[in-house]
Amino acid sequence: MDPLTETEEPQGDRIVTIAVLTYCRIFELRRCLDSITRHLDRPQVTESKGWRILEVLVVDNDPGGSAEDLVANYRPKRMASDHHLPRYLHAKTPGVAAARNHALDNAKGDVLLFIDDDEIAADHWPEGLIKSMISTGAALVGGPVDTEFIKPPPEWIVDGRFFDRPNPPDGAPQTWLRSGNLAIDLKQINQARLRFDESYAQGEDVNFSRRAAAAGLDLRWSRRGRIVEFVDEDRFTPEWRLKRERLATYGWARTELALDPSPRSFLAGALRATARTVTGVSLYICGVCSGNEITRIRGRSQVASARGRLDALRSHVGL
Repeated sequence: MDPLTETEEPQGDRIVTIAVLTYCRIFELRRCLDSITRHLDRPQVTESKGWRILEVLVVDNDPGGSAEDLVANYRPKRMASDHHLPRYLHAKTPGVAAARNHALDNAKGDVLLFIDDDEIAADHWPEGLIKSMISTGAALVGGPVDTEFIKPPPEWIVDGRFFDRPNPPDGAPQTWLRSGNLAIDLKQINQARLRFDESYAQGEDVNFSRRAAAAGLDLRWSRRGRIVEFVDEDRFTPEWRLKRERLATYGWARTELALDPSPRSFLAGALRATARTVTGVSLYICGVCSGNEITRIRGRSQVASARGRLDALRSHVGL
């Protein structure tokens, strides 16, 4: 079977767009594109029934357009079709949410797959995500993101499993999903008039997927749709983790209040912040007394999370 062209779309098949989001990471972007093109050259991708990959987009959120030359001159050693050479999109509006919306608005397929520039496609990607979407009818399907450290991390990171992520059973319903490895049924999303909220500097994926779930759309998990994320040493500090924890909880709590702005929801958030502060301080004291670095960092992380929730509560009332 010949590779798909725009004028030869098979009837009834899911037509897939892959979007790579990038920001000032030329080496990482090339590595990501190389991993994608290796998968496009596999028979189960180019000759599978039920879906076809139409295009690969590179969505550059750097105002200076640093990825344009790489995309224009990108020629892998092997490629199923020149039609799969990446197409460059310049998302000039700052912010990852704006870049994701640029992909949503420009994708020619009816399924959009997100992968980030610091990630690579692993085995059974993207077919694991797409087959799960076809079999369940889900609007959103997420998959595992495995961590690979570029340099050996400190012991507290490994022993504390601070970069581990949940991996639910295959096909399990979800209430939210991350966007670093995500398949989106564009027809369902467009019918629900959903877009990423560009006021979110972080946590835009939590907001997007939770609003999708609130709209009655089906969210699922695919264990077979794995990717690998490369983690550099700039994330090997407690300070990076505390900042991440605070911002992540801020985005989560802000979404909770947007979905339910009632006084009861506000009070519940305040109680959660208080409880997390007490737990965090207790863990920190235990860690200091026992000399356990992991317990100390877990305690500080709990306090940082509480601060993020309090930030969201203050923002909600205009403080």
